Amino acid sequence: MVMEIAILHPAFFEGNNGAERFAYEMGKHLKADIYTVRFTSKMDEFYPGISNMVHPLKMRFPDSFSIYPWEYYARSALRRDVKGDFLLIMSNFCMYRHSFDKRPYLYLCHTPERGFYDLKKPLMDRINTWPFVSRTMAKTSMAIRGKLDHYYFSKVVDPNRVVTNSQLVAQRYERIYGKKPRGVVYAPIDTTRFNNKDSEGFFFTAGGLRQNKRVDWQIKAIAKTGEKLVVAGDGPERKKLEKLAKKTGAKVEFLGRVGDDELVDLYSRCRAFVFTAEREDFGMAPIEALASGKPVLSVAEGGPLEYLNDKNSFMFSDVKGLNKAIRKADEDVCNQMKKACRRSSKRYDSAQVAKRILKHIKALMK
Repeated sequence: MVMEIAILHPAFFEGNNGAERFAYEMGKHLKADIYTVRFTSKMDEFYPGISNMVHPLKMRFPDSFSIYPWEYYARSALRRDVKGDFLLIMSNFCMYRHSFDKRPYLYLCHTPERGFYDLKKPLMDRINTWPFVSRTMAKTSMAIRGKLDHYYFSKVVDPNRVVTNSQLVAQRYERIYGKKPRGVVYAPIDTTRFNNKDSEGFFFTAGGLRQNKRVDWQIKAIAKTGEKLVVAGDGPERKKLEKLAKKTGAKVEFLGRVGDDELVDLYSRCRAFVFTAEREDFGMAPIEALASGKPVLSVAEGGPLEYLNDKNSFMFSDVKGLNKAIRKADEDVCNQMKKACRRSSKRYDSAQVAKRILKHIKALMK
């Protein structure tokens, strides 16, 4: 009997982000359909062939209509068109369908909703700058949803049906909800996509330009070093970061969103990859850099501590430390780290990760 797996992932497939990449890789290897919120055919540029496996939610409003996104997430959790024998759930919102959908499932927890817990203060600081009505509505919504989240995952969800994408997230889940998850399945990387070319000297970073990614650290650290930073990605912080680069005189090139092939090419040609995300759950981009034979300049916190070491990376804790790491990561040193980088990425190959996920699924089906 062939088992049909449905992946529930109510995110906006609008860029090359880690969580979406996880869903895409599992969709390919498990031959599973992906049920999501918003999707356009342009995403085939980032995820080749994804239009053949994605089932977007039918929208009541046009894409240009501005609305609080949680409405989309809630509706996606309740959608009735999900087909399959087993649900691979990749969102805390979609976990709520467990209340009425009795099909067997595995919840892949990227992280407990951080806005309710460890990143609540910076989120509230930002909300406090909003107009009174918006601020009041947001705070009320956060309070209700936070209470519901904690009750549901600590009292209702079976921890034996929960796996996390890193040891860090497993510890966070147990600390917050008081229950230990079934295990850890690290995020998948299609290591066969990546290749190594001679360095063209520039440092590289990629991802959403949001406050918690701390790309401003990179701009401040690289200023006055004579080195160049190339930034792939877009987000609400872009204009602010462009102004900072101009103010500091840093040599920074902002590319915006790039396609899959261009991203792979940038990894292959850079000297090293720079990663500054705040307490990142896992971090797929550093693994992609390692698969390209490029060392990572990484902040010493979060998920990357589980796979980075002195053979494949340069660690730092602040802007001053990053400046020192940039000066230390010369061409010869980075070239000598190539083999160690590529070797350390193999553990996270998507084919291997899919086998681990499938092993959990088969055990739960029994």
